[in-house]
Amino acid sequence: GHALKNDFQVLQLEHPVSSIRDTAKYRPLRLSKDGGTPSLKFLAAQVLDKEIQSGVHDPAEDAKAAMELYLKCKDEWERSVAVFKSAAVSRIKTRKR
Repeated sequence: GHALKNDFQVLQLEHPVSSIRDTAKYRPLRLSKDGGTPSLKFLAAQVLDKEIQSGVHDPAEDAKAAMELYLKCKDEWERSVAVFKSAAVSRIKTRKR
């Protein structure tokens, strides 16, 4: 999804951080010049060459766009997650010694 923190809060859901893929936080998608969080509309236009949110807000359209962004980046994204998890496990093992 995109900017999921708010959605989880509103729905009063807790979700394992390790399984969240938030297109608003994935560094390769932080395309704005100021380094801020790019809008889903901006990412859809720049990365997917797709126009969204041009009329009435449609959460299903937003969800589809976020999923398309994830799928476009999936292989690299999951490799980076695996590297991060592996490094975290190594640090934990080192501390236990």
